[in-house]
Amino acid sequence: MPLIVFAAVLGAMFLFLAVPRLMAHEAPVTDQVIHACVNEKSGEIKIVDPLGDGGSKDHGSKDKGSKDSNDGCKKKDLVLDWNAVGPQGDTGATGPSGPSGSTGATGPSGPSGSTGATGPSGPSGSTGATGPTGPSGSTGATGPTGPSGSTGATGPSGPTGKPGKPGATGPSGPSGPPGYPGQDGQSGYVHLRSSGETTSANNAEFAVKISCPKGKVAVGGGHSVGNSGFAQVRIIDNEPWPRIALPNQWRVNAIRASSDNTPWTLYANVICIDSPY
Repeated sequence: MPLIVFAAVLGAMFLFLAVPRLMAHEAPVTDQVIHACVNEKSGEIKIVDPLGDGGSKDHGSKDKGSKDSNDGCKKKDLVLDWNAVGPQGDTGATGPSGPSGSTGATGPSGPSGSTGATGPSGPSGSTGATGPTGPSGSTGATGPTGPSGSTGATGPSGPTGKPGKPGATGPSGPSGPPGYPGQDGQSGYVHLRSSGETTSANNAEFAVKISCPKGKVAVGGGHSVGNSGFAQVRIIDNEPWPRIALPNQWRVNAIRASSDNTPWTLYANVICIDSPY
């Protein structure tokens, strides 16, 4: 028989006879061997059981291996064995990826896990921008009075005030006892008063003089101020004049410190006696 025909017949017999019988087993083992007998005249291939099937019609119920069989085959048959499971082939090429399946429904939420350990403190953040000023709060209750503070240092003296108006003349006091007798006075005693001089000047000196009669000398004197300017007049000089050993005049020099333009009058008084010379 040609080799090609033999191979074709062998393949066909394997598909129709061997495969169904192998599929009857639950799971073939790696060392399982398939036994077959080939008739040399007809080329018929029989799958046999080496334990004694022999290819008979009773499938081994009576024939447990004939005398002329070799491992279940007749003496003239060609014994053909092959492994049920061949050697492991090379790993095939990776097939193309299948299309992505549709997204499955969201499963139920799992139970909450236990609280983890507190992590280390993170670095301090930078200072944020100043926020807007909040609304003014309501006025709080008045607090208790604090203790008195210590007395402060004395402040500087204030400026001198303007002279006040003259007070009313008081009642006359009782007469004093008589004095001791004095020495004889100078002869020719005279007391004179000037007729007065009037001015409206302010902040400027104003002088008035009165003279003794001829042959007399001034031994005393005084002054007086008339009109409404009295309270603002300050006397600068009130003295005998001229400034010599035997003066014969009395001089009064005064100034009014005011912005008032009211005229005022200055008077001079002199006491004279006879000149000793």
